[in-house]
Amino acid sequence: TQTDTKPIYASVGNMISIECIIDLTLSQCIYRIPEPIRKADQESRARISGH
Repeated sequence: TQTDTKPIYASVGNMISIECIIDLTLSQCIYRIPEPIRKADQESRARISGH
């Protein structure tokens, strides 16, 4: 994690541990927004703008 950065809240679900949630979150969060959501947002904005 980084100092002076808002935390990301993640919670455990069915059949998954907190350690697994931490690993998944850190592996998917190169930026503040998780990478799959970030890529989808970039693609949708590109299609809207016509690029």
